[in-house]
Amino acid sequence: MEWIALLLIVSILIIFIVDCVRCKITPTPSSKKVRLKVLEILPKTVDGVILELGSGFGQMALDLSKHFPKNSVMSFEKAYIPYFIQRFLLMRSHAKNITLFFKDFKKRDFSNSGLIFCYLYRSIMPELMKKIRSEAQKPTWVISHTFAIDELKPIKTAYANDLYNTPIYLYLIRPQEYKKHSAHPSASI
Repeated sequence: MEWIALLLIVSILIIFIVDCVRCKITPTPSSKKVRLKVLEILPKTVDGVILELGSGFGQMALDLSKHFPKNSVMSFEKAYIPYFIQRFLLMRSHAKNITLFFKDFKKRDFSNSGLIFCYLYRSIMPELMKKIRSEAQKPTWVISHTFAIDELKPIKTAYANDLYNTPIYLYLIRPQEYKKHSAHPSASI
Protein backbone atom coordinates (compact mmCIF):
# COMPACT_ATOMS: atom_id res chain seq x y z
CA MET A 1 0.00 0.00 0.00
CA GLU A 2 2.86 2.40 0.81
CA TRP A 3 4.41 1.87 -2.63
CA ILE A 4 1.12 2.88 -4.28
CA ALA A 5 1.10 6.16 -2.33
CA LEU A 6 4.75 6.73 -3.21
CA LEU A 7 4.05 5.98 -6.89
CA LEU A 8 1.14 8.44 -6.85
CA ILE A 9 3.26 11.19 -5.26
CA VAL A 10 6.12 10.64 -7.72
CA SER A 11 3.66 10.67 -10.66
CA ILE A 12 2.14 13.95 -9.50
CA LEU A 13 5.61 15.47 -9.12
CA ILE A 14 6.60 14.35 -12.62
CA ILE A 15 3.40 15.81 -14.09
CA PHE A 16 4.02 19.04 -12.17
CA ILE A 17 7.62 19.33 -13.45
CA VAL A 18 6.63 18.53 -17.04
CA ASP A 19 3.85 21.14 -16.86
CA CYS A 20 6.26 23.77 -15.53
CA VAL A 21 8.66 23.16 -18.39
CA ARG A 22 5.91 22.96 -21.04
CA CYS A 23 4.07 26.09 -19.81
CA LYS A 24 7.28 28.02 -19.01
CA ILE A 25 5.96 28.96 -15.56
CA THR A 26 5.02 27.32 -12.28
CA PRO A 27 1.36 27.44 -11.31
CA THR A 28 1.04 30.34 -8.88
CA PRO A 29 -2.43 31.28 -7.64
CA SER A 30 -3.49 34.89 -7.31
CA SER A 31 -3.64 35.66 -3.61
CA LYS A 32 -6.87 36.81 -2.01
CA LYS A 33 -5.43 40.31 -1.53
CA VAL A 34 -4.54 40.55 -5.22
CA ARG A 35 -7.97 39.25 -6.28
CA LEU A 36 -9.70 41.80 -4.04
CA LYS A 37 -7.61 44.62 -5.55
CA VAL A 38 -8.47 43.40 -9.07
CA LEU A 39 -12.17 43.48 -8.18
CA GLU A 40 -11.77 47.10 -6.97
CA ILE A 41 -10.43 48.35 -10.32
CA LEU A 42 -12.72 46.41 -12.66
CA PRO A 43 -14.98 48.42 -14.95
CA LYS A 44 -18.64 48.49 -13.90
CA THR A 45 -19.78 46.70 -17.04
CA VAL A 46 -18.15 44.68 -19.76
CA ASP A 47 -19.43 44.35 -23.30
CA GLY A 48 -18.47 40.84 -24.36
CA VAL A 49 -16.94 37.64 -23.10
CA ILE A 50 -14.52 37.67 -20.17
CA LEU A 51 -11.34 35.66 -20.74
CA GLU A 52 -9.04 34.48 -18.00
CA LEU A 53 -5.77 33.45 -19.57
CA GLY A 54 -3.61 30.99 -17.66
CA SER A 55 -6.31 30.56 -15.05
CA GLY A 56 -4.38 28.27 -12.72
CA PHE A 57 -6.56 27.02 -9.90
CA GLY A 58 -9.52 29.16 -10.95
CA GLN A 59 -10.11 31.48 -8.01
CA MET A 60 -10.01 34.58 -10.22
CA ALA A 61 -12.45 33.02 -12.71
CA LEU A 62 -14.87 32.42 -9.83
CA ASP A 63 -14.47 36.02 -8.64
CA LEU A 64 -15.02 37.37 -12.17
CA SER A 65 -18.06 35.12 -12.55
CA LYS A 66 -19.64 36.53 -9.38
CA HIS A 67 -18.73 40.12 -10.27
CA PHE A 68 -20.14 39.85 -13.80
CA PRO A 69 -22.98 37.30 -13.51
CA LYS A 70 -24.48 38.29 -16.89
CA ASN A 71 -21.22 37.78 -18.80
CA SER A 72 -19.75 34.51 -19.95
CA VAL A 73 -16.35 33.77 -18.39
CA MET A 74 -13.96 31.57 -20.36
CA SER A 75 -11.09 30.19 -18.35
CA PHE A 76 -8.00 28.78 -20.10
CA GLU A 77 -5.44 26.52 -18.45
CA LYS A 78 -3.00 24.13 -20.08
CA ALA A 79 -1.27 22.64 -17.02
CA TYR A 80 -2.83 19.38 -15.80
CA ILE A 81 -2.81 19.78 -12.02
CA PRO A 82 -4.23 23.33 -11.88
CA TYR A 83 -6.78 22.39 -14.55
CA PHE A 84 -8.13 19.44 -12.54
CA ILE A 85 -8.17 21.45 -9.30
CA GLN A 86 -10.10 24.20 -11.09
CA ARG A 87 -12.50 21.63 -12.59
CA PHE A 88 -13.20 20.34 -9.06
CA LEU A 89 -13.68 23.86 -7.64
CA LEU A 90 -16.06 24.76 -10.49
CA MET A 91 -18.18 21.68 -9.82
CA ARG A 92 -18.44 22.65 -6.15
CA SER A 93 -19.23 26.30 -6.94
CA HIS A 94 -22.18 25.64 -9.28
CA ALA A 95 -21.13 28.72 -11.30
CA LYS A 96 -23.25 28.74 -14.45
CA ASN A 97 -21.37 31.35 -16.47
CA ILE A 98 -17.85 29.82 -16.47
CA THR A 99 -16.50 27.53 -19.17
CA LEU A 100 -13.13 25.93 -18.48
CA PHE A 101 -10.87 24.93 -21.37
CA PHE A 102 -7.82 22.69 -21.23
CA LYS A 103 -6.34 24.60 -24.10
CA ASP A 104 -3.71 27.14 -25.01
CA PHE A 105 -5.48 30.52 -25.10
CA LYS A 106 -3.42 31.50 -28.16
CA LYS A 107 -5.68 29.22 -30.18
CA ARG A 108 -8.81 31.08 -29.05
CA ASP A 109 -10.34 33.91 -31.09
CA PHE A 110 -10.44 37.18 -29.10
CA SER A 111 -12.92 39.01 -31.37
CA ASN A 112 -15.86 38.92 -28.91
CA SER A 113 -13.86 39.58 -25.73
CA GLY A 114 -14.71 42.56 -23.56
CA LEU A 115 -12.29 41.89 -20.69
CA ILE A 116 -9.13 39.85 -20.51
CA PHE A 117 -7.47 38.97 -17.21
CA CYS A 118 -3.98 37.53 -17.31
CA TYR A 119 -1.36 36.41 -14.83
CA LEU A 120 1.23 35.05 -17.22
CA TYR A 121 4.93 35.87 -17.62
CA ARG A 122 6.81 38.85 -18.99
CA SER A 123 8.06 37.41 -22.27
CA ILE A 124 4.59 36.46 -23.53
CA MET A 125 3.06 39.94 -23.07
CA PRO A 126 4.17 41.36 -26.49
CA GLU A 127 2.71 38.29 -28.24
CA LEU A 128 -0.52 38.65 -26.27
CA MET A 129 -0.81 42.34 -27.21
CA LYS A 130 -0.28 41.53 -30.88
CA LYS A 131 -3.09 38.97 -30.71
CA ILE A 132 -5.48 41.35 -28.93
CA ARG A 133 -4.76 44.16 -31.38
CA SER A 134 -5.26 41.97 -34.42
CA GLU A 135 -8.45 40.25 -33.22
CA ALA A 136 -10.37 42.57 -30.87
CA GLN A 137 -13.44 44.01 -32.58
CA LYS A 138 -14.48 46.40 -29.81
CA PRO A 139 -12.89 48.16 -26.84
CA THR A 140 -11.38 45.49 -24.62
CA TRP A 141 -10.32 45.88 -21.01
CA VAL A 142 -7.07 44.11 -20.12
CA ILE A 143 -6.00 43.51 -16.55
CA SER A 144 -2.51 42.16 -16.04
CA HIS A 145 -1.42 40.80 -12.69
CA THR A 146 2.27 41.60 -11.98
CA PHE A 147 3.49 42.06 -15.58
CA ALA A 148 3.09 45.38 -17.37
CA ILE A 149 2.55 45.65 -21.09
CA ASP A 150 5.63 47.68 -21.91
CA GLU A 151 4.31 49.35 -25.06
CA LEU A 152 1.16 50.72 -23.38
CA LYS A 153 0.50 53.16 -20.61
CA PRO A 154 -2.00 51.73 -18.12
CA ILE A 155 -5.17 53.66 -17.35
CA LYS A 156 -4.64 52.66 -13.75
CA THR A 157 -2.01 50.84 -11.73
CA ALA A 158 -3.12 49.47 -8.38
CA TYR A 159 -1.04 47.71 -5.76
CA ALA A 160 -2.23 44.86 -3.58
CA ASN A 161 -1.66 45.25 0.13
CA ASP A 162 0.49 42.13 0.26
CA LEU A 163 4.09 41.23 1.02
CA TYR A 164 5.22 42.08 -2.54
CA ASN A 165 3.03 45.17 -3.08
CA THR A 166 1.91 43.31 -6.23
CA PRO A 167 1.10 45.62 -9.16
CA ILE A 168 -2.10 45.21 -11.15
CA TYR A 169 -2.32 47.05 -14.45
CA LEU A 170 -5.57 48.12 -16.12
CA TYR A 171 -5.61 48.93 -19.85
CA LEU A 172 -8.33 49.73 -22.37
CA ILE A 173 -7.49 48.58 -25.88
CA ARG A 174 -9.47 50.42 -28.54
CA PRO A 175 -8.99 48.57 -31.82
CA GLN A 176 -10.28 51.43 -33.97
CA GLU A 177 -7.30 53.54 -32.81
CA TYR A 178 -4.88 50.94 -34.12
CA LYS A 179 -6.67 50.61 -37.43
CA LYS A 180 -6.70 54.40 -38.02
CA HIS A 181 -3.13 55.17 -37.01
CA SER A 182 0.13 53.44 -37.68
CA ALA A 183 1.39 54.49 -34.25
CA HIS A 184 -0.01 52.75 -31.22
CA PRO A 185 -1.38 55.43 -28.88
CA SER A 186 -1.87 54.67 -25.23
CA ALA A 187 -5.42 53.88 -24.23
CA SER A 188 -7.29 56.42 -22.18
CA ILE A 189 -10.77 56.89 -20.82
